[in-house]
Amino acid sequence: ERSRGRGDVYKRQPYANFATLLPYEERISRRNKFSVPYVVHGEYRVKEQPGPASFAEWIGCYRIFCTIMRSLGQCAGSALVAYERKIEQLNRDYPECWGLIYLAEDCMRAEELPLVLERLQDAAATNQQSPPRLWDTNLPWSAVFLEASENRAYWEEHVTIPANRWLARG
Repeated sequence: ERSRGRGDVYKRQPYANFATLLPYEERISRRNKFSVPYVVHGEYRVKEQPGPASFAEWIGCYRIFCTIMRSLGQCAGSALVAYERKIEQLNRDYPECWGLIYLAEDCMRAEELPLVLERLQDAAATNQQSPPRLWDTNLPWSAVFLEASENRAYWEEHVTIPANRWLARG
């Protein structure tokens, strides 16, 4: 297999597993788990997953991720801050549901960001509207993170509605 050139790094999706991207990794990794509710035959159960156990732990991981993104020149700080504020707001609204928030956030970075990128590229290519905010064809991740932070339908489906159901059941 041919070796990849430096330019290939800039074309790949930015993702980091926050179960392993940790400040003070040795000390924290042993207890880096969170609880998430799930439904089995109409009953809620809770199971542990690897990852940041709280928003405070997540913010440490996320800021390492932001430092990497900014060091590589892949994303504007304002877009990363907007995304951070979205997760902070969800945590403030649903502090008992950190597991749901983190699963949705991890899924957004792992699976949804490429879909957001594709939508933004299509919109920019067809010129049906003005280009998305922070859009740069060569470095699109700023626009993608900003769009992800503002994707109301995604956050409602993956956090708000399940969290309200979970809290309503007590």
